[in-house]
Amino acid sequence: MHNIGDLLDSFIDESVFDLNGIQVVNQYPNLVDIVANYKNELVSADNSQQYLLNSHHTFEKTMYFPHCNSEYTITWDINRAKFFINHMIQIKRLNAGVRSVEEVYSYIQKNEIDESYLPFALENNEPIILVWFSPTGEGLIIDGNHRVTARYRQDPKSKIQVYGTFPHVIHINFMPNDLNRKLFVIHHNMQMIFNYMKGDMTKDELFSKEGLFNGTTDLNWMKGYFTPLDNKSL
Repeated sequence: MHNIGDLLDSFIDESVFDLNGIQVVNQYPNLVDIVANYKNELVSADNSQQYLLNSHHTFEKTMYFPHCNSEYTITWDINRAKFFINHMIQIKRLNAGVRSVEEVYSYIQKNEIDESYLPFALENNEPIILVWFSPTGEGLIIDGNHRVTARYRQDPKSKIQVYGTFPHVIHINFMPNDLNRKLFVIHHNMQMIFNYMKGDMTKDELFSKEGLFNGTTDLNWMKGYFTPLDNKSL
């Protein structure tokens, strides 16, 4: 679900800056063309759930943009995430880390907590999955909010195993389809452009690995980049 057309337009008329009391320092070239292309990409994006593995085990986050009454919901497929995590473990590129419950508690999604499930979560020792949501600069626990909450209430100083924190270039692979990935990349890129236009980022930084996704506003790199995992097993 999304209606971010008005959000994209707010960059063209600069209302995203005006309504937030921010002065534009740098103009971004071809912004009208970029916005038009992003709108077309979203219209044509595949929103089927064909990449979900085994069961509908997902985590969702809805982003709201009050200045233009826009929003979108993005989904991570937890079974897909576990498939990639298992692969990284097998090729010795990943091990679970250990963090204090107190540290990761700030990342929980309180609206996700079902109080009746907490006693069961306390018995679950599977590592949680933590990702970095680059558009807003925040960590998200996409799997394990109950495990963290249950342990925090019992002993905030206790430890918990964690996979992550996964950066944007990794956890985009955990998303189930083309639409979710494009919403994420577009939000990421528009946030980087926003940072550049308000003077918080240089042009070199914008086109670095810390800036635009894959260093470009173009989305052509996404074609054929992701592989369906319908028939894979965990």
